[in-house]
Amino acid sequence: MSSNSDKDIDEETTDKINTIQVHELEVKIGKLSVRNHKKKQDEDKINELTESDIDSMYLKPTYHLVEEIDFSSAGIDGNVFKDPKKMKTAFIKKSESLLDFFNPIKNFVVVDEIDDNSKKRNSRIRRNINFLLKHIFHKKPVKRSGGSKDKFSVSSVIWDGNFKEDKGSYKYSINIDLVLISIIDLPFANSVRSFCQSNKEALKTAFRRRMNKIRPNTKKFKIPTKDSVTNVSVNMKPRNGGKKRKQRKTRKKTKKNKK
Repeated sequence: MSSNSDKDIDEETTDKINTIQVHELEVKIGKLSVRNHKKKQDEDKINELTESDIDSMYLKPTYHLVEEIDFSSAGIDGNVFKDPKKMKTAFIKKSESLLDFFNPIKNFVVVDEIDDNSKKRNSRIRRNINFLLKHIFHKKPVKRSGGSKDKFSVSSVIWDGNFKEDKGSYKYSINIDLVLISIIDLPFANSVRSFCQSNKEALKTAFRRRMNKIRPNTKKFKIPTKDSVTNVSVNMKPRNGGKKRKQRKTRKKTKKNKK
């Protein structure tokens, strides 16, 4: 195939993506549960967590999605879905990477409306919403509103897989149940952790000296990496009498540079 043909294909894909209508994702909190890990006297204060606190901690930015592309497994950063323009730019870059022989992504295509049916369309929308839920309700600890020092982390998000479409305002609305965990961050706990780690290293050094296996004094260099956000699992309630499905938790360890 000539280079001109490849250029025509890229331009056609770009035009399709730019003309796609972007939809807003509206998340409504149903049942809100909080698991308190603090002292008993703080229990009432912790349980005062409201939906407005959830909005400020997680739902402050508006997230968007499209129904013509399945981006759930395309490896696109979830932050771009806060901005429709950045989202479409990411789609165009991903479509160009399809030509990469070493990293093909067959499922990332703009669906032809003629061959698309309601069942496939609804499944595609559910996968996209599920992807966004994992990014929105991450496990990274966040503070509540009002200047409070209380920190929380998401334990689980429960969604029944149903969504409501408002064609007039281009919006999808879903209802979820949310479980949060209170986070303890005390200086004493950090000091104890540091003390145990130093004793562990001292014990290793003493053992090496005893066995005449002194480790050479070398420096380790690591490539700088940004802290990553650990995604949270989303549980799917059974629909139409089916069995409950629970997705496997995916965890990305946060790496910090060591000097």
